[in-house]
Amino acid sequence: MARRLVPVSFLLALGAAPLAAQVIPAEGRWRVLIHATDPDAQPMRGELRLADSAGELSGTLRPETDSGPPLPLSRARRPAPDSIDLERLAQGPLALVGRWNGIAWAGPVTRAGRTLGRWEAVALDEGEEFYPAPPSFILRQTLLGSPARATRVPGPWLAAARARLDSLVRREEHGERWLLGLVERREWRDGLARDLARLRSRVEGEEQARFDALFGSPAGWVVDLHDAALLAARRRRPTAASSDWAPALAASGLAPPGAGEPELLEAAWRLWSLADADSAAFRLRLEAVRAADPTGGGLPAMLQAYEQAAAWHLEATAFLARLLDPVREPARLALAPIGAPGTLPAGALDPALAGRLVVPANWEGEGWLARHGAAGLTRAISRLVPEYGEAAVVDLGEGRLTLAEPAAELRDGRLGVTRTVRYDPGEAPLLAALRVVAAMERARLLTAWWARPAAEPAGTTIFLPDPEPHLADGMAELAADLAADGLPWAARANATRRALVADRAVAERSALGLALVRALADGLGHTALDQTREVVAGLGYDWSAVATRPALARAWVEWRDAPAGELPPGRGPMLLPELHFEVESGAPRVTAVRVHSFQ
Repeated sequence: MARRLVPVSFLLALGAAPLAAQVIPAEGRWRVLIHATDPDAQPMRGELRLADSAGELSGTLRPETDSGPPLPLSRARRPAPDSIDLERLAQGPLALVGRWNGIAWAGPVTRAGRTLGRWEAVALDEGEEFYPAPPSFILRQTLLGSPARATRVPGPWLAAARARLDSLVRREEHGERWLLGLVERREWRDGLARDLARLRSRVEGEEQARFDALFGSPAGWVVDLHDAALLAARRRRPTAASSDWAPALAASGLAPPGAGEPELLEAAWRLWSLADADSAAFRLRLEAVRAADPTGGGLPAMLQAYEQAAAWHLEATAFLARLLDPVREPARLALAPIGAPGTLPAGALDPALAGRLVVPANWEGEGWLARHGAAGLTRAISRLVPEYGEAAVVDLGEGRLTLAEPAAELRDGRLGVTRTVRYDPGEAPLLAALRVVAAMERARLLTAWWARPAAEPAGTTIFLPDPEPHLADGMAELAADLAADGLPWAARANATRRALVADRAVAERSALGLALVRALADGLGHTALDQTREVVAGLGYDWSAVATRPALARAWVEWRDAPAGELPPGRGPMLLPELHFEVESGAPRVTAVRVHSFQ
């Protein structure tokens, strides 16, 4: 806690003057605590600001019980050099008389001549974070999710899509290990190198120089995390090889004795990933290694090499994602080492959307938001735990709605669109960049979907509907396919990845969604992703008129008599009720839950 002390030079200048004659500086910012005469009552906090102009005091006082911004003092004077006399009339008059005790101003507090207790004020630095009352906010009621009914697809569109399905999925014998370059590694690296060479031929000047700095050249490509880790290890010891780590990785239990290079590289990546994904399991693995070899068996050097390789991977993937993205949007990436390839929602509020979703409920909330911004709101909302009890499902006359948890909606990227993509670096940057492009397109579609008139606020409720799941997956996959155009190995990876989705329903949805979107784009003659996105976002959940468009009727003429079909619904409608919450010492707490009618 900062203390407002009298400067030594000031004391020396006064010489032998008595303490009572010293003029104590009062200007600045002060933390106020008012203690009631009742010993069981909680002290009341406040903030005092004083300015001194040629000996004339002025300022504001904000007790925690006030509403609105701090109110000016109606009286601020010095009865003596070491005392102050303050009064504020609005929102409950208060009179404070205080004397400097060497650490704080202290004295009695009165209201209309009646003693309320005693007060004290200690100095606050201007940049110190302090609020008289807990910053309070309102998270507005939000309708999320999708209709509970199935989506009806016109027959010609569905048939045109199904005719494309077989060409969009490829099943590799070794599946995920092939994607990770852990089987047929030489052939896999050669395929990636050829795609990198094709990409290099598309750029020139500074962009080509950056490409060469990241990936090397045809004489020695650096294609994935393992190549970069070995390169980093060889900067320290030119003869370094993955076999150097074999005893330690075997001792860790992640590689069998006598493992070959692919198994060693996989074990090295999984061990490095454990440090982030599961620190307790990581420590157990290290202890097993040290039990076999107190020196660590080269493991510290290996982990350091993979740490350096991960930094390279992040930079390389961001470069390629921008290069490959059909709309050339710069990618903002963050590593998420989870030991499995893929992308994860960043779980952040878009700053523009944050202003619609969350409003400050008091003056302190306004100050807190100015200091912490959307990033601070993200952290607060991610820790909100409302207690719905038996009211976890409500009926507002529009059907039964499940109450949503704000942290889960935020984590899944449904409370805001962010262009930050978190990903695991287990795949080569070229393949990871395709996933990033898909994730970025998903975010762009979400923005467009929410921009439709049907997504406008209505009274007390904000509407943030989910895009239709097949179309959302289809647009993401279309962006990834366009990014891989002219890159055979990357295109093969896209088709393989679609066949590897663990959830069979999601795998079918991704492939069929891509087929639907491709049939739509081809039928309309689209050459740009933006064109297709605009059409898809405008469809909503009623697709009955799609096949009647002249261009599509001509394109799908051979399937004009095909029967319509239905797609399974999304997650159904969800309601995030209005949540009142406050943030005290960085910890958010829900203070009220309210459910409003949509009318």
